Amino acid sequence: LRSALRMDAHERRTLKTFSPRGRTVLGLPDDVEESYVLLEARGSRHPTDSGHDEHWNAGEEEIYWSDTRLVWTSSRGLSTRFSFDSKIRDVCWSEFRPLPGVQDGRGKQLERWLCSLCADGTLYAYSEGGEELEVVLPISSLRIWTMCFGGLLVQREDAPFLEYLPHPLDELESVQVGVVGVNDGQTAGGGGASIIWCDHMHPLIVSYDQVQKQHLLWQLTYTMPNILQTGKVHGPTLHLQPIWSSSPGSDAFPAVEVFLCENLEKRMMLCLMFKEKETLQMLEIENSQINAQNWHVLSTSLIGAKSATSLCASRQQPIRDLLILDQHENLCLYVGDRLLCTCELNVSSPSKKSLEVNGEREEKLELSGITLEVGVVSESSEDNVKDYCYVNRVKLSAVGDGVGNKATVQDKHGKEYRCDFSKFTTNSPLCGMSMEILFAVLTRDKYFEFWKSIVGRIARSTHKHWEIFCSSILQWLQGLEMSPKGNHIDKNLQCPWEQLLASDYHRTHVGLYRHILPLPPRKEQVDISHPQEMIIFASEGRSILEGLHALYEDWKMDMLQWDLCKPIAKFCQKLALTLVEEDYVEYYARELDQCMQVQRTKLRNRKYLFPADFHKALMLLYCKGDKEAGLRYIPPLLNAKTPSCIHWSRDIFCFYEILHEEGSGGHERLLVEMIERKWGLAELERLPPGIAIPLHEAVRYCRASPPSDRPAAAYALACREDLAAMASLASGGWDSYEAVLNALPSSLSFLSANSQKHCAKVLKNFSLGSAPEPGQSHSDTTTRKDGTEDILRGVHLQRFPNDVRLMEVCKLLSSADPRPITLKENHLAASGDPEIVAAQQNKLWTMASRTTSLAVGRGALTLATCEDRDFDLGGTLPVPELCLSGTLPHQRGAVVALDFSSMGGSTSELVQQYLAWPEFHNGVAAGLRLCRHSGKLTRSWIEYNRPKTETSSHAGVMLALGLQGHLRSLTTSDIFLYLSMEHELTTIGMLVGLGAAHRGTMDEHISKVLFLHVPSQHPTGYPELEISSHVQTAAILSAGLLYEGSCQRLVSGIFLEEIGRKASESNEPMRPAVSGGNQESYALAAGFALGLVLLGQGRAAHNVSDLHVEDRLLHFINGGADIPIWLHDGSEQGLRAAQKTPREALPDESKASGSAGTVAGATTAPVNGLVMDGGLVNTHVTAPASMMALALIFLKTNDKAMAAQFQVPSTLFSMDYVRPDFVLLRVVSKSLIMWDSVKPEMSWVDAQMPPLLKHVLDYEIKLPDGVEHRIVDVEQLALAHINIRAGAALSIGIRFAGTSDKNAYSVLKELVAQMSQLRKSAAAIQPIPGTVHLSSPPGERLDKASIETCLGICALGLALVMAGTGDLSTLQILRQLYRRLEGGASNLAYGNHMALSMAIGFLFLGGGTHTFGTSNQAVASLLISLFPVFPQDTSDNRCHLQALRHLYVLAAERRCVEAIDVDTQQPVFVPVEIGCKTWDGSVTCRKEVAPFLLPEQDAVSYVKVCGPRYWEQALLVGTSPSVHGNLLGALYSHGKVFVKRRVEVLPYSVDPTGSGSKLSIMLEKSNSEDTLELVRLFATDPSITAFAEELCRGEGDVPQFHRRVLHECICEEKLSALSLYVFFYGMFRPDGGLAYSYRHMQVPAVTLLWSLRIALAYYDFRHGHGPQLVHSSFLRSLWQHVENAFLHRCFEMPDVGALARYMEGKPLEDIPLFGAYLQVCGIPNASQLHSIPRGTSLLALAAHLPHVDEDALVRLARATSQME
Repeated sequence: LRSALRMDAHERRTLKTFSPRGRTVLGLPDDVEESYVLLEARGSRHPTDSGHDEHWNAGEEEIYWSDTRLVWTSSRGLSTRFSFDSKIRDVCWSEFRPLPGVQDGRGKQLERWLCSLCADGTLYAYSEGGEELEVVLPISSLRIWTMCFGGLLVQREDAPFLEYLPHPLDELESVQVGVVGVNDGQTAGGGGASIIWCDHMHPLIVSYDQVQKQHLLWQLTYTMPNILQTGKVHGPTLHLQPIWSSSPGSDAFPAVEVFLCENLEKRMMLCLMFKEKETLQMLEIENSQINAQNWHVLSTSLIGAKSATSLCASRQQPIRDLLILDQHENLCLYVGDRLLCTCELNVSSPSKKSLEVNGEREEKLELSGITLEVGVVSESSEDNVKDYCYVNRVKLSAVGDGVGNKATVQDKHGKEYRCDFSKFTTNSPLCGMSMEILFAVLTRDKYFEFWKSIVGRIARSTHKHWEIFCSSILQWLQGLEMSPKGNHIDKNLQCPWEQLLASDYHRTHVGLYRHILPLPPRKEQVDISHPQEMIIFASEGRSILEGLHALYEDWKMDMLQWDLCKPIAKFCQKLALTLVEEDYVEYYARELDQCMQVQRTKLRNRKYLFPADFHKALMLLYCKGDKEAGLRYIPPLLNAKTPSCIHWSRDIFCFYEILHEEGSGGHERLLVEMIERKWGLAELERLPPGIAIPLHEAVRYCRASPPSDRPAAAYALACREDLAAMASLASGGWDSYEAVLNALPSSLSFLSANSQKHCAKVLKNFSLGSAPEPGQSHSDTTTRKDGTEDILRGVHLQRFPNDVRLMEVCKLLSSADPRPITLKENHLAASGDPEIVAAQQNKLWTMASRTTSLAVGRGALTLATCEDRDFDLGGTLPVPELCLSGTLPHQRGAVVALDFSSMGGSTSELVQQYLAWPEFHNGVAAGLRLCRHSGKLTRSWIEYNRPKTETSSHAGVMLALGLQGHLRSLTTSDIFLYLSMEHELTTIGMLVGLGAAHRGTMDEHISKVLFLHVPSQHPTGYPELEISSHVQTAAILSAGLLYEGSCQRLVSGIFLEEIGRKASESNEPMRPAVSGGNQESYALAAGFALGLVLLGQGRAAHNVSDLHVEDRLLHFINGGADIPIWLHDGSEQGLRAAQKTPREALPDESKASGSAGTVAGATTAPVNGLVMDGGLVNTHVTAPASMMALALIFLKTNDKAMAAQFQVPSTLFSMDYVRPDFVLLRVVSKSLIMWDSVKPEMSWVDAQMPPLLKHVLDYEIKLPDGVEHRIVDVEQLALAHINIRAGAALSIGIRFAGTSDKNAYSVLKELVAQMSQLRKSAAAIQPIPGTVHLSSPPGERLDKASIETCLGICALGLALVMAGTGDLSTLQILRQLYRRLEGGASNLAYGNHMALSMAIGFLFLGGGTHTFGTSNQAVASLLISLFPVFPQDTSDNRCHLQALRHLYVLAAERRCVEAIDVDTQQPVFVPVEIGCKTWDGSVTCRKEVAPFLLPEQDAVSYVKVCGPRYWEQALLVGTSPSVHGNLLGALYSHGKVFVKRRVEVLPYSVDPTGSGSKLSIMLEKSNSEDTLELVRLFATDPSITAFAEELCRGEGDVPQFHRRVLHECICEEKLSALSLYVFFYGMFRPDGGLAYSYRHMQVPAVTLLWSLRIALAYYDFRHGHGPQLVHSSFLRSLWQHVENAFLHRCFEMPDVGALARYMEGKPLEDIPLFGAYLQVCGIPNASQLHSIPRGTSLLALAAHLPHVDEDALVRLARATSQME
């Protein structure tokens, strides 16, 4: 006995003296000024984990600071030290959200930061990821607190005001006091209030007002600003609302401690500890709204206490109790305001002789190590330990630092001890669940009385909590005094031998007695003829019995709890025996398979027939449709407010009710209900198979075609992980799919356990881009370094898998390698070396025009092809080399360099001038490779890549970053650094990039930067700046992008003024001139900018009506007197003056001299290098700009009046006033305005041609009547003709951009062919005026330069329609045009090559993943980029700034859709069907194979995944936004459609023809080894492979059965039935599986039989004739086997059947599972069968037993015939 007691004392939880770890780390003395905080560690590890410091308390963190030093000790005992320059004031952990607009690679999860506030006002923040921030706060602060929703709360020092800091890099925001929404509220902390406590889990704050001497409780709320009204993203506005306040003057001093705990009802209690008054004030608070914050105080109470803290002692975490040191220095444990027990702290030593009572000896003992024990005073065990140790009771002075289940206590000498109170919490799930039942069925006083009586016994025992609980209930019901012994053994529950085996001595020396085994199971005789004890609390006992019975029934429904059923069943039987409840006793005797010998003389009659039987309730409710009968067998506790411990059976009954009420129509509702109750496939697998089959069938019914408005978890529950992924994307982006998993409890997952680890990574892997091809890693890419290396992998190769068109395009647009020089053989043979060298140089110069233009097209080809996973964050962005050299194939590839000396002048200057813009385009192409939404392109990366000396290529990179939106991360100082370098191309790239990045935002800072580079907008007296005209042009257009769609009157007036600004010095001081020349491009940029500001507004822009924008622009188009905008007052006289014709506007002397020939230009000769403008509008400059402005302003308005202003001249007279190239602009402008009238037909193209020009290019020109041949300028008419066709081609291209419309393709292809045919016969040079006659051939009426321009425009229109498709026939046309240079075409200008390279790039836009949209913004961007005036050489920017050619990026949209297999996480080929509207309003069905390009979202009605190999799904327009948004919208946003392959087929990439995609046929003819190999080939679920590997190998009945089951489940796509088949076959196989399972696996036999019976009844009564998850014939054969086993025992025994003997009350033989069979068959208990005489008929039995079903009555009638 002494050994047992010594062992018991050693096993108690002990800890040693406590001192802050930081003090030890810093080596500081005990009396140093210090502060420390103990916190519960987040994600702490078990102390037995490797690397844990055994001298540190696991699960706790410590923050220690003293003076300027800080130490953080983690839960593993690892310490980190920090030192600061000034004294530390406060330290805390906080969580910060990412700043608005900043891409956070870690996703939405908050990261913890250790924040330290120093006396000098500096805030230091250290993240767990290693990031450091140092911020100087603008205020002097006292303290900081962490907030429940992230951020810091800062207390000022100078005034008691609160500030909120959302992020260390954010600005402080004042916290307002008052009602939410009142902006003029009082600042928090008015008067003398100061914050003393702030909770980090709830929005609660406690403050103390030193003036009013009172405490206040506040609720913290926040409101988000209206971003639409403010235009900016700000942090939340915090508000404080008062909840409670103490009486003024009642609190002389602030509370020393404030903390939270929970009372008996688990309501929150706010505790305020007043040290001076030795009082603990408790406020019971509650949040009345679940989804909002509405806290209020329910009640208040006071407890006398010297010190207090909260910790998790008697209940499971995170429910906290109160540890109080009362006024009598007793250590008390409270549950809310109820005293649970009184504890004591003892200091003991192993030897009584080695300890003296005096203080000196005790101090030495503490240093050597002492033992602390927490016990219960009322049940002290001093007598037990007196024989082997000396006990010194410690007198305490304070408690505190409650963390988890530990707290710190302090004795009278100042010594601190860290104590563990976890022994008060039971570690038995049986006890925990049973206590919850008692809480539900007993009154609060009775429950707490019992809890108080049992807590001491549980605290003194480290095991046998269930035995203690059972004996305690019985003693409590009998009114007996509890046994004080901690090692109590219930002799009523175990025999003496079992008591000996369960003793502490045996457990200590178990190694010496391993051969001792427990007794074999024995049958228990149950006799209820005499009550065992006298029960005082009989009503409470019956309530406990019903509650525990409900818990037992609940556990029978959960296979994971089956091992707990037998102990609770035994106790319930004993409790029923004590309460003389014969029905319950016999019920559990059947459940436990006990022999029944019943005497009926002292039986108690019950009000209802039988105890609750959940299996029978489900059988009657659903399988037989009798809900009223089924409800009688439901536990009463289930109908009331169901406790959380039995919610399992409540959920099951709710599911069956839905199926019963709605039949097959309730399947979808059942699916939603299961998700609302957090049920998934893992929960279904926990159900007994018979109970789970109806639910599995309902889920299976919803699998084929589930509704489109269900949450993601519902789809996953139906084994449609593909739809679950899509629904997650629609609801919250890439993180939402994993969020659905993380939001559910750890035991819950809506994915099966086998596929969860695959599908959980799907969105994570594909959130940044496509996965590599099967068998290909990202490192297996090509070694090309020409800027196209990202094209030849991933989804780009999947788009074009059958040929090498991508490689061909990369070769065409590559400019990093020298090109071969091919010369004619006869020329080489007849020429000497000088001639050959000259010919080679001429060829190189001709090739250089093409090579320098390729980068523009390559940028479109490689747009956003470099994904984040391929991006090297630590390296610089590689820009490919621009190579102008050539190779000589006939000289073994000798390289020939381009000689710039032939141009004259300095070679370096010539090279720099010639290559400046090509290098700029090359840099743009390199920058456009980066992904638009990349989270890695931060400000730091941009600064890291900034070169020391600016280059043209880096200037292009900056433009590309702006077009992709990455320049938004730059600060104003960063922008200044770039602009201060005074590098022209860098300035242009920065300005255009900033405008594109801040498109439509009207940002004030960016606006100032842009208008700073427009000298005409400088204020008077502003210093004159030397700004080139190119920079001015870039600035004015960027300002238009910045104010896009804003209709701002001020900027509209500015742009309108800039269109008509003169190039010469003006006498008007208010109208400065355009400096530096290039007036055409400047005016054009101003026109585009004006169109962008008023984009698509038409006549609805009323705020600019006083500017008369339309009239002024038409005046700029038609010409006339130049009237400044500020003189155009809108009067009739001014309007008439502005609308004078050019002839009328001339001076009188000019009219008399007939000098009308200068009307169009109205210019004079240059003076001193400047162009002197006259008094007329220079339409050569203003007309293109005005036409583009009006086209954008009236875009898609279908305004016929405005479109009439752009009619093509139809007479020879009017043709004299319009340049041929302006005719093209008129056609384009009119088409953009009359958007809906543009048709992809040749008849529409011909309709744009006036009768005068229709037959100009015919061999026999037919002029209209009345036109004389001698006055016809054939060349002018021919040029107008081809320009009209080119304008029509560009109009069709923009109208049908990205649609791949077949009609538009046919029309444009024909136009390209016509232009190519004209080019072949056209003159090499422009014909001399007067030499072209009507009889000249059509080709000779035109020059090749004009035709080449129109041909390039037609090619661009064709590429726009087929953008991103990579159409092979279109590529062949463009490649043929590209290779004209090899055929000897040397008259192609730089601009012609640029147009062709852009067309090729557009055709493969983004490597086939992007295409163009047709929104107003996209059309405007395309029009600016494709303005049909191309440069003549590399430095030409006269008519159009070359940098603007890249604005097509703003119109590009990623519409490539990849099909991702959710199981393999690999992209696959999947047939899809798209329903979309055409231009004429009809709906067509397109069939594609993923990956494919989607049409525009407005034109798509549905996208359907089809094909026999994958599960079908339809993404429709208009799905409910309240559930998860628009699935089709998610498809456009993310470009991924997740698909799920059927089990018995192979993917198309492995088996394109489908010849090998029939696993079912192969399995039918395979043996065990072949089965395993076939399953490995086809299946993606590892559980199927494991099933085949473990259960299908070998020969025999069992492996053969498993192979047949596997074949059936794969063929019928019902893999969930595998476990059901295996369960039923294993439990009911003929070799005694049922008895074995019951005796050796602790499986409830009744549950097994009920499971089979319910499953069979379901298929017989409810399922119908459809396909079955488990074949009913299989189940029927198993039930027949059970029947055969028991019928012989029941009716065919030699003397009398067992059922007849049972009815007569005679002793029974040992018949295994006989009671379970009686229970399942519905046989009533013996008390109801006693009065039935022998030979009773079936009708008489039915009248006597009205609630017994027919099958049971038939069995009873047969048994009565055998009665004696």
